[in-house]
Amino acid sequence: MKKYLVKGAATLMIGMVATACTHDWGDLEGYSPDAMQNAEQALGFKIPEAQDWVMSGMIKASVGVNMPVADVYTVKVYSNNPIEDGVGYILAKGSVVNGNTFTSEFRCPSDLKTIILGLTDSKNKTIYQEVALQGGQISATFDASTSTLSASRLAKTRSSAVVDGDPFTYESTDSYYKTAVPTTAKTLDDFRRADWGGSIDENALQGCTEFTFANGTFGMHCWQGRRDIYVSGNVTLNVDGTNSLNQARIYVLPGATLNYNMSAYVNDLEIYVNANATLNYNADKLYRQTGGGKIYSRGTVNFMQDNFEVNQDAIVYNEGTMTATNITSKPGDGHPSFFYNFGILTLTGKMELNSCSNFFNEGTCTVAGETSVTQQKIYWINKGHYTTGTMIFSAKNSTFYNFCQLIVKGNAHMYDGEFNLMDNSYTEAATAEMDNFIVNMGSQTGIWIKGNVDIKAQGDGTYQGFRTSGSNTYVLIGGKVTVASHRYTLSISSGITYSIRDIEIIKAGNVVTEAYLQSIGDGDYPVLDLQGTECPYGNLTVTPNTNDCGANWSAQPGSTDPSESREIIEENQTWSYAFEDSERKSDYDMNDVVIKVRESESNSNMLIVTLVAAGCEYDNEVYLNNELITFPLGSEVHDAFGQDKGVMINTNRGVTANPVSTTITKPAGFDFQTADFSIVPNKGDMAGQHIRIAKTGQYPTGIVIPYNWSWPTERTSICDAYKQFKAWAEDVSHSTNPDWYKNPERKLVTK
Repeated sequence: MKKYLVKGAATLMIGMVATACTHDWGDLEGYSPDAMQNAEQALGFKIPEAQDWVMSGMIKASVGVNMPVADVYTVKVYSNNPIEDGVGYILAKGSVVNGNTFTSEFRCPSDLKTIILGLTDSKNKTIYQEVALQGGQISATFDASTSTLSASRLAKTRSSAVVDGDPFTYESTDSYYKTAVPTTAKTLDDFRRADWGGSIDENALQGCTEFTFANGTFGMHCWQGRRDIYVSGNVTLNVDGTNSLNQARIYVLPGATLNYNMSAYVNDLEIYVNANATLNYNADKLYRQTGGGKIYSRGTVNFMQDNFEVNQDAIVYNEGTMTATNITSKPGDGHPSFFYNFGILTLTGKMELNSCSNFFNEGTCTVAGETSVTQQKIYWINKGHYTTGTMIFSAKNSTFYNFCQLIVKGNAHMYDGEFNLMDNSYTEAATAEMDNFIVNMGSQTGIWIKGNVDIKAQGDGTYQGFRTSGSNTYVLIGGKVTVASHRYTLSISSGITYSIRDIEIIKAGNVVTEAYLQSIGDGDYPVLDLQGTECPYGNLTVTPNTNDCGANWSAQPGSTDPSESREIIEENQTWSYAFEDSERKSDYDMNDVVIKVRESESNSNMLIVTLVAAGCEYDNEVYLNNELITFPLGSEVHDAFGQDKGVMINTNRGVTANPVSTTITKPAGFDFQTADFSIVPNKGDMAGQHIRIAKTGQYPTGIVIPYNWSWPTERTSICDAYKQFKAWAEDVSHSTNPDWYKNPERKLVTK
C-alpha cells in the first residue's frame, strides 16, 4: 500500500494525458482524489465502463474413451502442458468406464487456445493429447489410434531379473518371519525339570530343537544340530566358545528386542527380525570359518560395532530399517556375499565391497562417507535412492547399474571401468574424476556434475566419456572440465544433449587449444570428440524427482522432449486473488493482500486457501461470503504470518516469510471467478468495510487471476510489473494480451 500521493490539479492533468502506466507518484501528503480518479492516475489509462476484469470463461468438455483395454480410466483437463512443465495443473477430472464419455463443465483461463488432456489407466499410466478449444467447447476421443504426446507414467516395480548375469536371488520372505512361539518349543523351566536328569544350566542347553527366551541374559553353548530359538521379550544373548550356536535359527518376534553379543563366531547363523522387533547385533561378522549366515529383517537392526563384515556366502536382507557405522567385506572368491536393501539403510561411515561381495538397493540408502568397489565381478545395483559422501568406481568393473537415483555429495572417482545409467535414471555428483572410464546412458536419463571434472588421458584406442544409444539423454557440468591432452580424452556421443560451463585442455601443464594442437601437428589432436547436441550453459536445467526416479530436464535450444517417462506432479488449478486495502489512496501494486486458492486434491468439497503476501501497513482480515477465514496463527494477515503488525511481508520490502495455508469448506455453487473473497482493513478510508473483487466498470482494488500468479514488488504498479496489462485492460473484448499475467517485467520469485 502506498501511503503518500501528489497534490492538486497537476496530478489530475498528469492522469488525463498519461499514455502509459505511471509509477512513483512522489511523497507529497494530503492529496485524496476520488477512487476512480486515483485508479486512473495510478494506472495511467481511463478505465472503460464495460471492463469486467474477467480473465476466464466456462468450458464444456466431451471426451470419449474407447481404448483397446477395458478399464476404468481417469480423464484430466490441464491448464498447462504438464509434459513441458513437469507439473500438471488440473482444471477438471473424472472417472469414466471404457466405452463411455466423460463430460464436464468448468471454468478455464481465457487465454487458452488449446487444451492438454490426459487419460490415466488403473496401472497409473497416462497418455496425453492436445485438442483445440473452440466456441467454449472441447471435443476429443481417446482410442487405439490416438497419437499421444511423448510422455508416460511408469510405475516402479520390483523385478525378478534386473540385468543379465547378475547373481542376485529375489525371495518371497513372508514365511521367514515368525509371529508366535510354537507349542513345541522348550522353555528354560523345561530344562530345569527333574525328569531331564536334574538341573541343567542355561549356559549348556544341549540337544534342543526348539527353544524360547522371554526375558533375561543368557550365555549360549548349544552345539548339536540346527536349532530354532524364539525371542519374545527383551533378551540378551552372550555367545562364546568354539562353534557356539552353529546352524542356529533365531526368530525375533513382534515387540521383542534381541541384544546379540558374539565373541566366538559361528557358522550358518540365521536371524530373522519381524516387524516391530529390534536386533542389536554386537559382532563384526556373520561367519567363523566355513561361511554362511543370514540376517533377514522387517524390523530394526542396529550393527553395534564400528565395522560389520558381510563375508563368504553371507546374506543380509533388509526390509525394515538398518543402521551401521561401516559395512565391508573380505576376500572370498567362489563364495559371494549379498546385501539386499528394500527398506532404509543408514551408514554413518563407509561401504566397501571387496572380492565377490554384491549390493542391491531398491529402498533408501544413505552413506555418510565413501562407497567403494575395489575388484571386478562385484555387482552394485541401485533401483532406489542411494546417497553417499564420495564414490569410487574402479577395478575395471562394468557391473555398476543405476536404475533410479544416485546422489554423490562429494567427488565421484571413476577409474578403469564403466558405469551404467539405465533408462529413466538420474545421477548427481559435486565433482568428478575420469580415468579410462565410460558412462553408458540409457534413454530419458542424465547426469549432473555440479562442480569441476578432471579427465585424465586414457589408453590409445580407448573410448572415454559419455555415450548412449538412446534418446533424451543429458550431461550437465557446472564447473570447469580439465582435459588431459590425448586423442579423444573426452568423448560425448550423438544422442546426448550436453551443457558444460568451461573446458580447458592441458598439455605439459599449460592450457592449450585444439587449434594450437592441430597447428603443430600434435598426434593427440583432437582431444575432444563432442558429437552430441550442445546446449549453451545456463539453458540446460534439471530438477531431480524427490519421491521417484529420474529428473525433469529442460533444454533450450536444441533438445528433444525430455519427458518421455518422467513422473509428472499434479495438483488442482490455483487461482490468485490480489487486493489493495484503500480505494482512494492505492498505488496498485496489488500486493496489500494476496491469497492463492485451489480445490483440495484429497477432498473436492474443501478449498485450500494460502496467504502468500501482505504488503499492507494496516491490519487486514480475509473473508469469503462475509465469513472470516482464520489461518493457523490467526485471522489478521500479519498475525497469520507470525510477523509484527505494519510490516511488509513477501513484497521485497520488510520481511520474507513462508506462505501459510488453511482448509475451508467449499460453499455450495462455488465458482472461482465469482467467489466473494474480500479483505477488511482496520484503518484508512475503507476501515471496517469489505473490499471485494472488482465488477464491471469499477476500479480494480481486487482482481482474480486464473493462475499461480507472481505479484508486483512493493510500490511497483501492476502496469510496470506487467507491461501488457494496460492494453488488456483498455480492450473490453479481452482479445488483446489475454495472457498478460504470464509475462512479467518485474515480479517476486515466490508463487
